[in-house]
Amino acid sequence: MGSKADGIAGVPAPLNEIETFRNRFRHLAESDIWTDCEFVVGAHKTVIKGHKALFCVASEVFNAMFLGDLKETNAVYIEDLEPDAFQGMKKYIYTDQTDFKSVFEALATYVAARKYLIEPLKEVCENYIKKQLQPSDVLEFIDSCRLNNISVFDDLCTKIINDNTVDVAKSDYFPSANSETIELILKSPSLAIKSEIEVFGLFERWALAEVERRKIPVEDIATSFDNLKKHIRFLTISGEDFVAHVEPSPLLSREEKYVIAMNKIKFNPNLTSENISMLQKSRRFNKSDKSDNNLNEQKHMFHIPINSSSYGSRQSTGIDLLPSSMRNHYDHGLKVYWINSSKLLCFEADVILGNVMKMVVIKSKFRVQADYEEDDLLFEKQSECVCFNNNNSYSYNSTQTRNRLLLAVIPKSTLKAEHYRNNNRNMINIEGSFTVTVEPFVS
Repeated sequence: MGSKADGIAGVPAPLNEIETFRNRFRHLAESDIWTDCEFVVGAHKTVIKGHKALFCVASEVFNAMFLGDLKETNAVYIEDLEPDAFQGMKKYIYTDQTDFKSVFEALATYVAARKYLIEPLKEVCENYIKKQLQPSDVLEFIDSCRLNNISVFDDLCTKIINDNTVDVAKSDYFPSANSETIELILKSPSLAIKSEIEVFGLFERWALAEVERRKIPVEDIATSFDNLKKHIRFLTISGEDFVAHVEPSPLLSREEKYVIAMNKIKFNPNLTSENISMLQKSRRFNKSDKSDNNLNEQKHMFHIPINSSSYGSRQSTGIDLLPSSMRNHYDHGLKVYWINSSKLLCFEADVILGNVMKMVVIKSKFRVQADYEEDDLLFEKQSECVCFNNNNSYSYNSTQTRNRLLLAVIPKSTLKAEHYRNNNRNMINIEGSFTVTVEPFVS
């Protein structure tokens, strides 16, 4: 995204001229026509060709590399970048555009931009990551940042963890996260869960997976995680929870459990242990009573082909909009689908909520992304229905049938302009934002 280039005397150039100009350089970037330099990138030595003039104009590093006193005349070997990261940087150098599919792709390109001092591209990567980083990806993202010595996203990641602890911990990556990343969670003074025993539960789930992964002998388990368990505020855990969950755990030694017990009953408050926190002040738990039924805004990026061979078929997006606390029920779900017809692009949601009558409200926004943000198309809608017994519903929205809600209808005629399509010209990017409320229905 950027601001439109100025034409003569400050008059904006027509969009089709800008797009035509970009297409020329896009073609140059994607072909080997007139190339005069060669980069050998990554462990597999992927060859990427380019044009010295464009690289030199974009980066002082490349300028010194190709035009300086010690200029390169042979192929340039780059071992500390992946080919996709270099290609993402090259695309920006040639077209002033990016086409990220994930925050990890953006992060890899950020690393390349940092290496070659291309500040505008770093800013583009940062803005994309700040908008798109989700709780399910944040732990892996933190580990990737640490691997590349990147700290600029630390505050963003900490806020996501603090505000979305349950969703962060439910991610597939959680059991394999780096110990430093788990420590970041355990050290936090504020988490979006209910109590300290849940903090211990998160630690135990990760630690037991680590035991299995590292094949730690039983006799060594209690001493293998001293750097982590010292951040758990055991003295704020209730006696009942301590007996039920902490006492049976193999992660603490008998001596450590004895120290906690003696301090909790005030029998010997001077008894301490090097690896057990003596803090008696509870950390802040900011999970509200409504958080089980009301979801903060979720975002998802859809990459949809304009000319599809499967017109009329219903395509799953793979996302579930239900609050995380409700997803454990086998008969609960709120799945989003899209249907691509010859004239319309439609988004729908299937709502299944079991045997309790519920009111479901979905506020949805679909933003069709253009080359420039001011040209984006926005489609907003609030859809409501009452769901009961999986098969019956009474809708306040005439377009809904049997717990199926229509979220958006986008005419294909509005998407014909070139600036709504990405570099392969047959794909559009649509950012979906969803806010869901699920409440008991009162007739």
